[in-house]
Amino acid sequence: MRKEIRSFSEQAAIRVQFYHLNELTPEMEVFVRQAGGAPVVMLYEKRIWKPVFTTGDLKKMSGPTEFITSLRQELNSLT
Repeated sequence: MRKEIRSFSEQAAIRVQFYHLNELTPEMEVFVRQAGGAPVVMLYEKRIWKPVFTTGDLKKMSGPTEFITSLRQELNSLT
């Protein structure tokens, strides 16, 4: 994991977890397939997985700085 992303996840107001494909639960695997495959950023809220960024969204980002900025914006919109 990139240093910037690790630092962000350690300082985030909510718990952030990263999973490799071999660590996914069956429920998570279904969601990842429905979201178009990995990589994907998802939110687990009220027992429901919700997409935050799909593979296509992530490919459009220029790097970790844009990813972190976009993720912060998404998280702020939840509060």
